[in-house]
Amino acid sequence: METRRDLKVNGYMSLSGGIYNDVEVNGGVELSDAVDCINLYANGMININGGLKADYARIKGKAYVKGSLDCGDFIVSGRADIDGGAKVKKLGIEGSAVVKGAIDAEEITVKGEIKSSEGINAESFHGMGRFRIEGLLNADKIRMEIFAGCRVGEMGGQEITVKRSRYRLGRFVGKILRVLFGPGFHDGLLEADTIEGDEIYLEYTDAKIVRGRNVTIGEGCRIGLVEYKDTFRQGHRAIVEQSKKV
Repeated sequence: METRRDLKVNGYMSLSGGIYNDVEVNGGVELSDAVDCINLYANGMININGGLKADYARIKGKAYVKGSLDCGDFIVSGRADIDGGAKVKKLGIEGSAVVKGAIDAEEITVKGEIKSSEGINAESFHGMGRFRIEGLLNADKIRMEIFAGCRVGEMGGQEITVKRSRYRLGRFVGKILRVLFGPGFHDGLLEADTIEGDEIYLEYTDAKIVRGRNVTIGEGCRIGLVEYKDTFRQGHRAIVEQSKKV
């Protein structure tokens, strides 16, 4: 059985990947192979030319993983780019995350931006900012607070809430969002093909089809078709082309 050792980097250097206990980076490091570790702490920049497997990883700065991510808690303050899919228990983003694959998680919390090329499956999704999700966003509880234009192919869950955020951001997160989205970042709209759930509340959403048990279409919405089982409410500043009870 291979013994795990610690890796500590101060400054900027290139190293091989491997199996580690704790990885601590203060500065920048380029790792030529995949990394398997217990804990990873990166202050600055870390590039991994392979996959990353960890029980816990915290990135303060920039991270690039040229491969898949398999992690317990993956927490990013800054930016993370994952070339493959991501399987995590808890994903926390303050800044930006781009995943060129599917995301499978228990809990996702985003303050900023998240992009997925193949969809997201989670138990809960709470995001404030901008979301670009190709395919399906599936979670038991979905809450979106929109600061900029968002796009989701399909959305499904038990409880779905979409609002234009009225939350007053802290200086750090607000600065990141203004850099990412520009000065008009708070005027966003969600675009979706299909939204399906039990309890649905939507604001500032443009969707072709909305299906649910209890559906509320609020301010700023434009919906092609609403199909509902029990109740349907439409705000006076919402547009619904067709609605029917099923």
